[in-house]
Amino acid sequence: MRLLGKLLWALSTSTLAFALSSAPATDWQKTLVGVPQTSSPLSSPVFHRLATRNGKHLVFLLTSTHKNVLAALDPVGSSVAWRHVFEDNDPILAFQARHDGLIALSGAGGVNARLFEVTSGNIIWETRLLRPEESPLDATTAFGTSFAFASDSSPDVFVLVNGYRISRLHGLTGAAKWIWTSPDMSSSVVYFRVVSSRQRIYALGATKSFAGFSLHITVLDEATGAEIVSQPIPSSIEDPTKHLLVLGNANAPSIIWVENGNLKSLVLSPELSSITPETTEGIAEIVDTQSASNGLFIGLKKDRSASIYSTSASSVLQKMWDFADSVQSEDYSESTWGSGYDKEGHPYVSRIYWSNFFKSCSFQLFAPHGAKGRGMISGFNFPFSTLQHGVILHSAIDVANPSETLFATRFAITTSTGSFQVWQQDQPKWVREESLADIRAATFVDLAMPLLKSQNVSPQSDGFLGRLARQQEQLNNLPAYLVSFAKRFVADASQATATPGGDTTTPFGDTFGFRKFIVAATSFGKVMAIDSSTGNVVWGQLLSLSDATGKPLNLEMKMLLAKPVDGLNQRPEVVLAVSSAQPTSIVKPARGPLSSYGKVLANRTTLYKYINPHLMAVVVGPESSVQGEGVETSCDVYLLDVVKGNAIYHAPLGSVAKTCDVKAVLVDNRLVYSYYEDTTGKQDGAKGPRIVSVELYEGYGPDDKTSKSDMTSFSVEGTRITVFQQTFVSPAGIKSIAASSTKYGISLKQIIVATDTDQLYAIPPHLLDPRRPNRKPTAAEQEEGLIPLDSVLSNDGRHTISRTHAVANVKEILTSPSQLESTSMVFAYGLDLFFTRVAPSGTFDLLSEDFNRVQLLFTT
Repeated sequence: MRLLGKLLWALSTSTLAFALSSAPATDWQKTLVGVPQTSSPLSSPVFHRLATRNGKHLVFLLTSTHKNVLAALDPVGSSVAWRHVFEDNDPILAFQARHDGLIALSGAGGVNARLFEVTSGNIIWETRLLRPEESPLDATTAFGTSFAFASDSSPDVFVLVNGYRISRLHGLTGAAKWIWTSPDMSSSVVYFRVVSSRQRIYALGATKSFAGFSLHITVLDEATGAEIVSQPIPSSIEDPTKHLLVLGNANAPSIIWVENGNLKSLVLSPELSSITPETTEGIAEIVDTQSASNGLFIGLKKDRSASIYSTSASSVLQKMWDFADSVQSEDYSESTWGSGYDKEGHPYVSRIYWSNFFKSCSFQLFAPHGAKGRGMISGFNFPFSTLQHGVILHSAIDVANPSETLFATRFAITTSTGSFQVWQQDQPKWVREESLADIRAATFVDLAMPLLKSQNVSPQSDGFLGRLARQQEQLNNLPAYLVSFAKRFVADASQATATPGGDTTTPFGDTFGFRKFIVAATSFGKVMAIDSSTGNVVWGQLLSLSDATGKPLNLEMKMLLAKPVDGLNQRPEVVLAVSSAQPTSIVKPARGPLSSYGKVLANRTTLYKYINPHLMAVVVGPESSVQGEGVETSCDVYLLDVVKGNAIYHAPLGSVAKTCDVKAVLVDNRLVYSYYEDTTGKQDGAKGPRIVSVELYEGYGPDDKTSKSDMTSFSVEGTRITVFQQTFVSPAGIKSIAASSTKYGISLKQIIVATDTDQLYAIPPHLLDPRRPNRKPTAAEQEEGLIPLDSVLSNDGRHTISRTHAVANVKEILTSPSQLESTSMVFAYGLDLFFTRVAPSGTFDLLSEDFNRVQLLFTT
């Protein structure tokens, strides 16, 4: 009786808990920005302080990324304060914040200038600085692009574009006050930097020579843009973008560069009264820590030993500190240098390196104003994991200086695996795996259910007492089993994954199969497992092919499930196939169970589905190399039997000016593909995205069934098919397309599409039925579920499965069945990650929320 009472109490309490608990969300989104750019100081992460009217300071972590995103992050909670996604043909080249404004240059040669509000990300103004017919420089580099804020109190900004044109833009409207163009644009001088100081604009140019580059400086009047003087500088620089810095100074700025293993410096005077540079011996390389505007830079000798230099009031270089332990050694790694400020505006320089002796990272902070202006250094070790995150590529710091000798440091680091982290002294505050914004391959992996404990007793040694003990242990497990059964009985469709004991770290699945791992491989050489119930990263593994420089791998990857979970195997395994070949436009059929082999018509005849396991969709069109060249070629979609070599279906899509951006899904006997209709040269029609629905049936009509013997490669009878096709106008462009999948294939198969409006839609099958009549349906057609044809697919909010989420730049959509036939899981990845569940035929295998479960449980 006590055992029975225990069982009834457990069942009743679990039922009440499920009935009264609020339904958790069934979807989640991870808003990403991409891996930060670290190749140039003009586009690398930086902390920006903004003073408010009440005397407080707001701090933002600003960065541009490999995904062409300009973003501001909260350094405390890691959330994205705002982000702006640029178009692919408009790459970000440089950005800089001043007060509440952030200027960004983008496009080939920096042709586009935009001013953002730092706090909100709103665009205040944007200006195109070159006409479309003008030939810009290479869009992949920032050379020939620069900007500088006015030296006076005005908010104006000076912008250099395409290496020969400088404009003064109004700080509030973006209108050009004046434009200076190099008198001889065809000359070998390419300007790459502008400096504003004391009512003068200094344009630094470079001329290519046999030994390297020589400098050329032009001085303009800041107010009018009039040219004051233009003078070549005796110099020979290997690479001006890496071996030249502009040092800020209250009196006059100066430029420094490395030439033949020595440091050269030149003070920029308004009339260039002196063009003979001074020489400082022993410096083989200079490092820009983004503190050059305060006159600070790092000088490296040939043995890699580093020193901090600054400029005096008279623009004379002086050494402030030596890092004696920075000499190249097996005990230390190469140093990563950074810089930042405190709320008083004092600059700081940081150094991060790996110590092989301590097996940890060391952090050193140099404060130039410390020790009464003589400079002060402090540091600590922090437990950075190279096995998980690779090597540190870049750092930015934010410092608090509460007392003369105390410095509290918060720093952001970017690693070679695409991890973006913020640390407070030696404690990690947050980690963002931004490489997930560039997933190359992903797959769902089922998880095993937790097993009940059982005794390993052989029948020969299992006597009466042994059997009694074993049955007693099994009886003790009975309450847990009945509770689990009751939870499954009373749960409804809105309730998400329920792991054992609420634990989300144990790698076990749930009763409904909603909890799986999404194993994803990124272009930065890291494989991660994502919990489908929360979106959290469970584990990560570095690949041996990861690039320590932090550059994305240009490799084709494919994720394959080698060993799924079954009754014997409780440890699933995946295989990652990597190749250097570029992806081809081949769409393989979506494999899955098929519950119906035909469609019964109103007259009781049957259209038998053309099910061919050897069918593949192939898109033939121009390669990406012809993009932007105005070359028009044809684009075609084929359905091929890869065993026979026959073309089952062919659709010419006409001429295209760029690539064939066709997205397709092949499931059962249906082919659904999307493309952009370009009506150039046509007399009718309209430009815009299209969705084509194709259904294939055996024979030439109803009840015309193909026998198995006709499906061999020696028979042509297998090509006797009936094709139904209909083209629909899509209200938005299609980024990716997939089909829902369920365990037994009984539920309807919805077409899941991601649009360029950052939304995901689940299109019901009846809307894409190619047999929809172009008139009022007859009674027989209504019996078959056909509705009148509407060539424009409506933007119905009821079909929006992303709901209020904006899922940016979706690259691919994955679907996976759950243990419930009604429910399919959907995972979309691109710039963002998004997961949800859909029920194409409704949740027919779950009780609704308003069902009286308690009454049913106690009904006899």
